[in-house]
Amino acid sequence: MKLTRMAFLMFSLCLMLIGHSSVHAHSVLLASTPGSEQPVAAPERLALQFNEGVRMLRLSVTDANNEEVTVGFSPNATAQSEFEWELPTLEPGDYAVEWTIIGSDGHTLTAGLTFTVDPAGEAQDGLVPHENGHGGHSH
Repeated sequence: MKLTRMAFLMFSLCLMLIGHSSVHAHSVLLASTPGSEQPVAAPERLALQFNEGVRMLRLSVTDANNEEVTVGFSPNATAQSEFEWELPTLEPGDYAVEWTIIGSDGHTLTAGLTFTVDPAGEAQDGLVPHENGHGGHSH
């Protein structure tokens, strides 16, 4: 009888821990324009879509020479799941986008994506889904 009760308590504890970890999952990038690691014809906008409302603390776009591209970013105090900025005319080459967000769980997350401007690349008007949920990230 004591063994059965102990097994039940252990099982219940495991369920609570699993439930707790899924509730506190990190914010992830669902889609973007331009898509990550894709050659694109000169994009006119940068758009990021997350799985939940997040507060965007920092955003930078840099070219292959590590020169900042001005996108008119300012931090937001209100959580939202979609963000969009107009891009200036970008020269052909590689670009990196990096952002820092605070998710609904209170964790700060820094992540990013890269894309290549190529006149022979495809035009992207809509959001491109991300297979892994986000690019490289750190806490």
